[in-house]
Amino acid sequence: MTAYSELMALIHGESDPYMNFPDSWKGHYNTDGSERPIFRNTMDRVKPRIIIEVGTFLGGSAIHMALHAKANGWDCAILCVDTWLGGVDHWLRAREKLRPQFGRPSLYYHFIANVIEAGVQGYIVPFTLDSMAAARFLKASGTRCQLVYVDGSHEEGDVISDYNAYWELLDPGGAMLVDDLTNHFPGVLHDWRLFLEHHGYPQVEIEGEKGLMLKP
Repeated sequence: MTAYSELMALIHGESDPYMNFPDSWKGHYNTDGSERPIFRNTMDRVKPRIIIEVGTFLGGSAIHMALHAKANGWDCAILCVDTWLGGVDHWLRAREKLRPQFGRPSLYYHFIANVIEAGVQGYIVPFTLDSMAAARFLKASGTRCQLVYVDGSHEEGDVISDYNAYWELLDPGGAMLVDDLTNHFPGVLHDWRLFLEHHGYPQVEIEGEKGLMLKP
């Protein structure tokens, strides 16, 4: 069974989130740093079979990684964990990005449209759940991964909870990528430093606002 088939069976059973998806939803996303070389370089390094992305939004980074896996012919799947309801920062300062329809954000439908438009339905598995509940489910189901990308909540306390929960699901020799290591998100910087201190400052690499940590 392929990595994609395993994750689809685990999360969606016999249903397919892409089947009969209406053409009226148009794909649209801003890459916004999601095509940085650190994604491809990290994938080339650890050759992941399962990638977990925490915080997907419109899918730019997941699609970029899926296209790289597809180009290399890898048995690889990306599990995208998100509520697709936006974060506190969106609701406070960027509500227009939520694209509300009928009283709630429509991000999920734009995300699915983006995946279909990019032709990577066979690599990306959506998991519509908050990050902590998803981590508990994945731990209970025995799911492991070789690459994690954390770009979820930017709030202090939430960030380190995500780091800790998904680090636990990461195989030794795997890699954790994180986003938004900038002064614009002080909560992320605070929790990143706290996490590194707790783990004894393992091997870390920085590219722009993204950080990479390798698990011993």
